[in-house]
Amino acid sequence: MPFGDTRTWLQIYKAEAGLPLAYFPVSSTTVVAGATNVTLQIAFTKPFSGTLNYRLGGTAIPYNGGIGDYVMPPGSVSVANSTTATITINLTPSPAVEINRTLLVALSASSSNAVYTISTNSVAAVRILQSSQGIFVGDLTITNGLHFGAQSVKMAIRPGPGNTTMAFFDFASNPLLGNSFSVPITAGTNGFQLSGASYTNQISNTPWGRSLSFNLSFGATRANQTVFTTPFALSIAGLTGSGLPYVGYGNLNLSQMH
Repeated sequence: MPFGDTRTWLQIYKAEAGLPLAYFPVSSTTVVAGATNVTLQIAFTKPFSGTLNYRLGGTAIPYNGGIGDYVMPPGSVSVANSTTATITINLTPSPAVEINRTLLVALSASSSNAVYTISTNSVAAVRILQSSQGIFVGDLTITNGLHFGAQSVKMAIRPGPGNTTMAFFDFASNPLLGNSFSVPITAGTNGFQLSGASYTNQISNTPWGRSLSFNLSFGATRANQTVFTTPFALSIAGLTGSGLPYVGYGNLNLSQMH
């Protein structure tokens, strides 16, 4: 024993001859829905070789048939004489605006042939937020021309392909708008701009017996604290027998909800 070491033989045994202890150094992390993946770090009190097991739970939904928050990982990770390990969980882009969810990752005890033990901080929580700037709720209303009433809408600002930022919209079912869609936008620390964003929807089997091409183009966003108004223009090609598109205008009105 080194001079000045005041440990008992039992303490020395547990520290030097006992099984490695596995735990999460960081017990929680936050990501935005649509981000590429989540990486969780695991630590061991001493070098470990073997398979580390874990289980998943929480309110987050595994991806299945085009719906879900994340791709189910294998449930174990191989470690080769190391004091660290990594669990990677791939997130899936959601086509709709949902409530925030939580994914719990819990380290599992090894088999009967014990090769490691787990500590009390063996559960990590991943908070999956639906938007980096909160959820927005409001309505989309046409102010002239074609009138189909105020359409209830929810919106979230989330990561898109590559470095693109997307505005995700949920609408009450509408034959022109559909149930949901997303458009690329400009966003930063000072907010977002819908200016230049547009959505196109091809509609077939209409009551008029002809296909329609619907386009919705957004203007600049005007903000007053947490209330946002964005003008838009819409055009519908194929609606009239003359072949000229119908054109209308309106506003998208949103309030930020945290």
